[in-house]
Amino acid sequence: GVAVTVTSFTDLVAFLVGSTTVLPALRSFCVFAGVGIFLDFVFQVTFFLAFVAIDGYRADSNRDGCCCIRLSANYKPSSCCWSRWPFKSGWLQNFIG
Repeated sequence: GVAVTVTSFTDLVAFLVGSTTVLPALRSFCVFAGVGIFLDFVFQVTFFLAFVAIDGYRADSNRDGCCCIRLSANYKPSSCCWSRWPFKSGWLQNFIG
């Protein structure tokens, strides 16, 4: 959303300003980092949002997250893994719930 856009824009501007330096190594780094931040923003806006939407459609159609097979109507995930988790007690239990 807005936070990703603002952060990417300010980082891109900072590295573009840094690319005007006379030091060749610093200029190359700033150009490389600026292009990387721009491409990362483009991928976040396009591919990541598309995959989140596809995952939402998967969840709405009652499919498993690993194999995308259809689950039965009375499926409930087991809680056996949580009971064997070694860090269950203490502050982490209160934090996670």
